[in-house]
Amino acid sequence: MGKMNIYRRRIGVKSSNFNFFAIFSLKGLKALTVLCLLLFLLAPAKLFSQSSPPANLEVFYKLADSSVTKVLTSLPESNSPVYLRLDLPEGYSVFRNRIIQDLIQSGKKVLLASDSLAPSLDISIDRAKVTYSDLFRQGLFGSYESERIVSLGGSFILSSGAMVKNTGDFSFTARDTVKYDDLRGLEDISIPFTRGEIPSEPLFSTLWEPVVALGTAAVAVYLFFTVRSK
Repeated sequence: MGKMNIYRRRIGVKSSNFNFFAIFSLKGLKALTVLCLLLFLLAPAKLFSQSSPPANLEVFYKLADSSVTKVLTSLPESNSPVYLRLDLPEGYSVFRNRIIQDLIQSGKKVLLASDSLAPSLDISIDRAKVTYSDLFRQGLFGSYESERIVSLGGSFILSSGAMVKNTGDFSFTARDTVKYDDLRGLEDISIPFTRGEIPSEPLFSTLWEPVVALGTAAVAVYLFFTVRSK
């Protein structure tokens, strides 16, 4: 009988230890969860930032590349050169070298002086615009962002002498999301079409965001120590 009592006591001690560690682990898990939440809410937004987006002019160049590709698909397959004439409004001259470069890299022979034997390729760009959407944010304390919309459009004519052989239009748009703080840096002050109307930062951000941040931090700290004490 004595041995049975000793055995039961040992079992009881083991069971008691198990419950103690289980409760301790549960409290620790809750405390760790609250602490992680606190660190996530207060962590600087830069820790989660992605690589810098391309400048507006670089996006326009990519759209010009796509436009030239479309023009090339509309031209007859031939190794004969073409006389290139570009109709670029004032301020759009930055596209000139890019278009010529794209045509040459594609294997097309380009003439910049008139040749009666070569067909003429007229390329016109009549639209280059940047717009930004209203600001929005990801999460309560995320940085403000805006959708950037870059669009480029125009037309082309292929002719031989007085005969028009082919015509067409091109229109391309690029969309992405950029941070509000980066908008000014994406524009080129010397090239008007790379600039868009930058949306205003909401008044709530400057007045109430610090109050909300401090309140959230205080609640998280309170919960952290309350969980640990129970």
